[in-house]
Amino acid sequence: MKKYISKIVLVLLHLAFWVVVGYIFTGKYFSTPKNDAVLMGGFIVGTYINAYFLMPRLLDRQFLPLYIISVFVLTYVMAWFSGRFLHSRSSIEIYQFTYFVFFFVTSCLIIVWKFYQNSLKIKNLQNLQTETELKFLKAQINPHFLFNTLNNLYATARIESPTTATGLLKLSDLMRYMLTQANQPAVKLTDEVAYLDNYIDLEKLRLNENAHIDFVKKGDFKDKKIAPMLLLPFVENTFKHGIEALLDVISIEINLSLQGDTLYFTVQNTKINSEKDPLSIGSGLANVRKRLEIGYPNQHGLDINETENKFNVKLWINL
Repeated sequence: MKKYISKIVLVLLHLAFWVVVGYIFTGKYFSTPKNDAVLMGGFIVGTYINAYFLMPRLLDRQFLPLYIISVFVLTYVMAWFSGRFLHSRSSIEIYQFTYFVFFFVTSCLIIVWKFYQNSLKIKNLQNLQTETELKFLKAQINPHFLFNTLNNLYATARIESPTTATGLLKLSDLMRYMLTQANQPAVKLTDEVAYLDNYIDLEKLRLNENAHIDFVKKGDFKDKKIAPMLLLPFVENTFKHGIEALLDVISIEINLSLQGDTLYFTVQNTKINSEKDPLSIGSGLANVRKRLEIGYPNQHGLDINETENKFNVKLWINL
């Protein structure tokens, strides 16, 4: 709902901007309605070409000389079409100067707006990170005591129950990672994958022999970094909501592959018809959506689909 409201507000802002521009320019500098219509058409077409094509592909990628040349070419082309439409060669120079000044001013406004948006995103990311750190700090009630207790239980369990010992060891590794790494802005991808491995292995301990759990990893994860615990909510929800006693066969498939700088992550699990979509609820997924939008703007894609018997999650991130 918020996204639709934001889009409506953005459309209204665009309309308000062009109303103001029309009020300033039309009926004053060009004498006829036809001239005013051509002027406004050139403003609108040229501005959106500049904003949505030239700036993202050239200026944002720091191709400044090529961007300046492209703006000059755009200005001349728009002025030439305006003059041809009015059947007046003498008006081409007037339009060219007017378009160039207008495109320059709108480019400056767009740069300021993008700077403001980036500042808000950085602030939101800092607030989100601070909130996450506070949550982990609350959980760090005497962590040394906790780990010493786990080590003692592990030593006892090795004799009485090897399976329990394995679970305690993996639980200890999970908690150590959460307390030492999760508050970092980025961690090694290999560490994040090891964390997922430990979590999945720990969950397997409570499943029966009918469980079918696959975690397939492809690619060289070395020298790559990722925001910590970014993938866990999808896996956690799969085990939390995708496993039911009524299911005859539990099937969970998790795939993680790195192709170049792009990380592909897919999760698929079985479900029963009465089960609600676990990925549409809970603060965990909402948190990870925000982290993706703030930490990887225009550098990720998330697709969640539900069929009659399965949940599917597809995620890609440019690291």
